[in-house]
Amino acid sequence: INTDIMKHITQKLTLLFLLWAVAFATDTRAQTKKGRFQAEVEAGWLYSGKEGEPGAYSISGKFGYLLNDVLFLGGGMGMEYIEYGFLGGDFEAFRIPVFISPKYSFNISNRVALLAEIDAGVRIYTETGKADGDDFFVTPKLGFGVKVGKACKHSVNLYAGYNHYDTFDMFGIFAGFSF
Repeated sequence: INTDIMKHITQKLTLLFLLWAVAFATDTRAQTKKGRFQAEVEAGWLYSGKEGEPGAYSISGKFGYLLNDVLFLGGGMGMEYIEYGFLGGDFEAFRIPVFISPKYSFNISNRVALLAEIDAGVRIYTETGKADGDDFFVTPKLGFGVKVGKACKHSVNLYAGYNHYDTFDMFGIFAGFSF
């Protein structure tokens, strides 16, 4: 697929997703006791652990619907900074990930849950160099969340994740806040 066509499709899908999120968030009938709109802000660090391979920093926003106490269906977008030859690298670029993000919570108690999440989508490179252009990705994550606040509707989440590329693997640590 041509890179320009992929960017155009991604831009249109992102705009439609954002319009859906705004409309859904303002629909008071969607805010039921069982299900509700939810958002998450997440920051992370990915590293391959090998000299000369990339490291990356990321921040993203996720928006979707919490169907019940355990299943979240949504998506998001963010910004990543990647540097090849981490710690003295010779190439750096910004990437814009656009993805879907289903998450399942295994409730251990009223406040603590084990989390299983998958982010899957496309990363759009803002520069080229060693990168072959835009790429598709899947990042499975496992972690835990601690509910905070009086109503326990917010949570602080900590994940460990894995990302496979054509020539290297990256492991990451992610911290998020759901509200």
